[in-house]
Amino acid sequence: MEEMLGHLENCQAIQQRSFLMHVGPWGTVMLTASIAGIMTFPGIYLRHGGVSQADLDAFPSALKRKLILLHIVNIALAVGGFLVGGAMVVCWNYVKKGGL
Repeated sequence: MEEMLGHLENCQAIQQRSFLMHVGPWGTVMLTASIAGIMTFPGIYLRHGGVSQADLDAFPSALKRKLILLHIVNIALAVGGFLVGGAMVVCWNYVKKGGL
């Protein structure tokens, strides 16, 4: 965590969230997710000035790849969960109305 924060010391979006590191394990997870989100979709933060392009370029590429993969997998799992949950609700309502 210290290494990631050290590479992003000029990023306002990360420095505003750096207090999460001291909140506990869930704070560390939230801070890591924030960094992964910035690495995955940097254009949004670059347009609004929350991230420094120099810091993004200097970030270690192996760590950047891992964070991007982590974020994409989390998005895929969330979408999959919503789809499965929606399908279960539809099936439950179908069965309640005497469909099967």
